[in-house]
Amino acid sequence: MIERKKICITVKTYPTLSKKYDELVCTAGLLDDGSWIRIYPLPFRKLDYDKKYKKYHWIEADVERNLSDIRPESYKVFNIDTSRILERNGDEKAALNKVRLKCLNHFVSKRDLYFFLGTTKLYHGWALNPFIIVGLYYPPRINKPELDFQ
Repeated sequence: MIERKKICITVKTYPTLSKKYDELVCTAGLLDDGSWIRIYPLPFRKLDYDKKYKKYHWIEADVERNLSDIRPESYKVFNIDTSRILERNGDEKAALNKVRLKCLNHFVSKRDLYFFLGTTKLYHGWALNPFIIVGLYYPPRINKPELDFQ
């Protein structure tokens, strides 16, 4: 049964070629009740410009539980509704350099770093460790005073 859900996007994977879907982006997020959802297929680069979304952006989507996937958070997506207007992408080499600098200067010294893990259908259920890193969460590091037990 198709139903409309409000989703806060937390993870967008890099576009992957697919025989069945041409190209897709696996996207995961949190529902407004706090539960996880994974939506696909999303031909992200083929979406109309005004339908593209960023991480931590709330969207509404018509989804249906994917019964051919044993992962309970997996849903097929049929329609996405978003009103956010995004800035247009730049030079790839400059973007990669910005990512490298942010990782080295920002994450290491100023942030705690947590990984969002996900699984792939291909390895789910039989691989010793089917999890892969699909996203990052990096809240500010809180410096706590050291305790002196002397």
